[in-house]
Amino acid sequence: MNKKTLIAFIVIVLIVLAVVYWDDITSSLRLNTASEQASQPDASGPEDNPQASVNPPADQTESDIKAAFPAGFPFEEGARDFRGFAVELNAGETQHVFSYTSGLSLAENTAVFESYLKNNEYEIVDEGTEEGLRFLFGRKDDSELQISVQESEGTVIVSVQYSSDRS
Repeated sequence: MNKKTLIAFIVIVLIVLAVVYWDDITSSLRLNTASEQASQPDASGPEDNPQASVNPPADQTESDIKAAFPAGFPFEEGARDFRGFAVELNAGETQHVFSYTSGLSLAENTAVFESYLKNNEYEIVDEGTEEGLRFLFGRKDDSELQISVQESEGTVIVSVQYSSDRS
């Protein structure tokens, strides 16, 4: 995999993680200001607010994510700090994203995900390895899986994106 592709993937993963954590921060702020705004009438309608029609990523539970992924996907039992959400990309296509702190090493996770992709006939169309990072991008029929495993200071973070056009 070339460096441009790897850098682009890392940027995407960082943006996804930023969106997840930004949503946590903004939801806390919304809760704090909700009582202040409740006492003040809002005269503006949706036409005055250009963001009114924007749908943010929808948080999903671990069971929601598991139900959306292909049968047999190797979810790690007992993973910590699971975060997941779904984004409607266009009619009929949703991207499901999740990340977690793994109890497995970088090498163990790599073996698990490579085996899954190969055994389930995904074509690995891109992959990359750098110190502390493994990236896999697989495609099968109308679905795509992007898997990133990053190890830093003894902590392993797994990030997975899955999209399938089910229209």
